[in-house]
Amino acid sequence: MFSDTEIRQLHLGIPSVRRNWLGLLDSAGLTCDQEPDYALGLYDACDRLVGCAALCGNIIKGVAIDEQARGTAAANKLITGVRDEGIRRGHDNLFIFTKPEYAATFGSLAFHQIASGPGVVLLESGRRALSSYCAYLSSLPRGKRNGVIVMNANPLTRGHLYLIEHAAAMVDALTIIPLAENEHNSFSYAERRGALLEATACMPNVTVAEGSPYCISASTFPSYFIKSVDERTDAHIGLDLNLFVNHIAPALGATVRFVGTEPTDRLTARYNELMAETLPAHGIEVKQVERLAGNDGIPFSASRVRGEMADGALGKALSVAADASMPLLLGHAAADALRAELALTPKPGLVDRENNGAHKDMDFALMSRSIDAIQPYFVRMARAAAGDALPCAGVLQPIGIKAEKAMFEATHGVNTHRGAIFSMGLMVSAAAWLLSGGKELSARSLCETVGAIARSFAAPERTHGSLVAAEYGIPTAVDMACSGYAPLFGNWLGEHDLHRRLLLIISQLEDSNLYYRGGREGVAFAREKVSAALASSLDNALLRKLDAEFTARNLSPGGAADMLALSVFIDKLLN
Repeated sequence: MFSDTEIRQLHLGIPSVRRNWLGLLDSAGLTCDQEPDYALGLYDACDRLVGCAALCGNIIKGVAIDEQARGTAAANKLITGVRDEGIRRGHDNLFIFTKPEYAATFGSLAFHQIASGPGVVLLESGRRALSSYCAYLSSLPRGKRNGVIVMNANPLTRGHLYLIEHAAAMVDALTIIPLAENEHNSFSYAERRGALLEATACMPNVTVAEGSPYCISASTFPSYFIKSVDERTDAHIGLDLNLFVNHIAPALGATVRFVGTEPTDRLTARYNELMAETLPAHGIEVKQVERLAGNDGIPFSASRVRGEMADGALGKALSVAADASMPLLLGHAAADALRAELALTPKPGLVDRENNGAHKDMDFALMSRSIDAIQPYFVRMARAAAGDALPCAGVLQPIGIKAEKAMFEATHGVNTHRGAIFSMGLMVSAAAWLLSGGKELSARSLCETVGAIARSFAAPERTHGSLVAAEYGIPTAVDMACSGYAPLFGNWLGEHDLHRRLLLIISQLEDSNLYYRGGREGVAFAREKVSAALASSLDNALLRKLDAEFTARNLSPGGAADMLALSVFIDKLLN
């Protein structure tokens, strides 16, 4: 029956292929919780799908093979094909989270088992990957009583610090293992580990280890193949704890693991429960520390921080986050403000979700890549500005130059956000300086601080903006910054509708972009049109008409777009 088979790539965007794939997974008791990067199918002589395997990052998932085809050369070729694709994509160590009945098949293909749980096994292709990581853990400082915390810190909060401080006081050596990179996290692994390193630098018995795929990762906690939520959860937890007790804890010489109590998240609460049942049998104490809560009785948590940020309440988020996370929150909020400006649709002459406006060299996707590229540099500016001394050009300009380089690399030479790097960078730096010193955070203090920082920058020479400013007698970008963006704080923050706010800014701002593209006539035209629109009942039809008129005249109010993004950031910060 399986002597005449064919292996094909599964194009899951085709409805009929997807239906057959999902049907095969269902018949094998599997589910799909993540869209694969790549999938292969095994077809029999009757063109029936009898096997499939998929690749999600460096994890082979969704392996379903007809019982009569298991162990055949065709089945092995199917799995080998997915493995080879993973290697081709640069993954030097591939993981397979699968049912025990498939273990022998994978074992014959040079995968070896590293952990097991209820109805599940974890295998990897790297022969020495786990042992190498354990050897690294063994090299870390230790004492007579060694403890460990595994935490995501997405981002690090005051609650996390409370747990760390209490744990450190109970052991001679405490190792913190941050979760490895995960696409579902809001903050990158480098950002999360960096905040942990900064926050624990003054704790002599605390070591922040490198993360790995062996502690609560996509490899040890996939959720795709057991239909029952309770069964799946326990299987994943059992697998992760199996790895911990047999490999991680022995490498660290750990005899106690610390966790915070979990009053809200069911999965984490179940993890803590099974941990308390499992680890003591292996000589490892589980110590639960009561969660730190605010005056409102609500526990400090990373999910609370992320929720406040999603609601635009950056100020509230900062009150929950650890001080070491402050630059991360500011940098991410700055990038989110740029994304909010970009997403606002329709806009006159500017790139939005519907069209490119007056721009022939950029579009929504390009500008989105640009924002992603410069986001880390806002974090760096915030971190550099946090301190006693007022940040100056000598500190911030080198970071800005690197941000511009990253932007040009992402856009293949197109200037998408050069102005925003300067203006938003100043605002982020001012906020970081005020927050780090415990100073008042207000519209007035931000305005004054931005102006003070900007006055350390030299006037620009021979740029489009400076040449336009000289020709038309308007302020340069540095001039605007030296005023602390006074019109922004004085006139533009009060309008809550972002479309109206943008048009208000266009009607009042001496925008060098408009002067450069249209001269005085173009600026007069733009102001006349937006002023008339502001006096009317603004709707999408009118906004699209404005967009068409601006585009026809090659007018793009880029300076106004930057001011709108700044205003969104300030709204978030002062909320």
